[in-house]
Amino acid sequence: MKAGEELGSAIRQYAARQAGYLTASQAREAGLSSAQQAALASIDSWERVERGIYRLPGHGDDLQSRCVRWSLWSCDRKGRAQAVISHASALCLHGLLADDGCAPVDLTVEPRVFQKSASAECRLHKRYLLKEQWEWQGTLRVTTVLQSLLDLSELPQEEQRVERIIAKALQRNQVTPGELRGAGLPVPEGRAGEAEHRLPPMRRERYGLRSRAGFTLVELLVVIAILSILSAMLLPTLGRALSAARDLKCSSQMRQLWLASSQYSDDYNDWLIFGYSAWHHTFNMLAGKVGPLDYGFTYPDSFMCPSEPVGFGDYHVGLYSYTHYGVNTWLTGDYSPIAVKADYIKRRSAVHTPSVAILFADNKMKTTYALGYVDFINFTRHGGGMYANIAYLDGTVTRRGYADFSSGGSTDMKKGF
Repeated sequence: MKAGEELGSAIRQYAARQAGYLTASQAREAGLSSAQQAALASIDSWERVERGIYRLPGHGDDLQSRCVRWSLWSCDRKGRAQAVISHASALCLHGLLADDGCAPVDLTVEPRVFQKSASAECRLHKRYLLKEQWEWQGTLRVTTVLQSLLDLSELPQEEQRVERIIAKALQRNQVTPGELRGAGLPVPEGRAGEAEHRLPPMRRERYGLRSRAGFTLVELLVVIAILSILSAMLLPTLGRALSAARDLKCSSQMRQLWLASSQYSDDYNDWLIFGYSAWHHTFNMLAGKVGPLDYGFTYPDSFMCPSEPVGFGDYHVGLYSYTHYGVNTWLTGDYSPIAVKADYIKRRSAVHTPSVAILFADNKMKTTYALGYVDFINFTRHGGGMYANIAYLDGTVTRRGYADFSSGGSTDMKKGF
């Protein structure tokens, strides 16, 4: 058993690199079981300072050793340190602050990754650090001088101390006036005239540095150009998405019209709701404005196609008199001053192929909603001005173009029955 002063060379190497500290996993790698580690801790050969962390005797207690301890404390299950020594502790390690021996160790950890709770001997600062914002000092990850100054300057009541540390860092050539200006930190007046080595804007962003100078004209123009390019790329896509949404709403409204007409047929012995008549018309009936029917529609809102820019009103001034939708009067009946064509009204059972029998469609006629001809259907409303929504008697609502029909006459309006 390797114990006391007879620890193996592997144990001593770990301890020498880590200010006398040793983790349980490192001890196991060196050949000591968990029971052997507990035995060494019980006879005071090792000091158990934290769960899974031991310290061998004969090592001093300074800032370096305290930083090693809390760095090991932050390790994940794979032994990787998650904390970076930062703020005042990092400046001490850089030789810019004196260690008073009792100050807590400052650690910066990632907000969503690190879950451990700190004690009174360390301060946790949660933020994300890029690789360029820290460096290795032996086995420790330590924020750079510039990042450490930035971190300390963000704390309250540290302005005067930061100015003193900046003067010392400049004197020791650990930072340059240009780097300080690029980070938005003050530069002592006596050093303002020195040659600057200003960080380029993109690198300042990588470091997370702030600039009090604002945007330069070139940067502003670049941002405007990027926004213009993005707008040019996204606006057509957004326009297509909005158009598709309007088309979908129109199809949904037409489907509701079909459902209401089906309910009417169920209520009235399979007869289709009658279409164009002298005093009453289909859409007033569906809206419950005429007779005892009530199918939950609101007139005219339920009969307005969201893709049609022309509203309702007087057809003499170019508005729709009735509705944006039309009904196939070869199925539902037609009226004229000469004769009432009531024989056109059909029962559903009289339609042998409901899947091709047009019931409702987008209406092009502003003076009527009676669709007796294909030419009365509005084929410029959907799909970039090339299609119309059409509801068939079987409940199918689909988008069709003018080229899908044999002619502009009544032939296709009479299909299916």
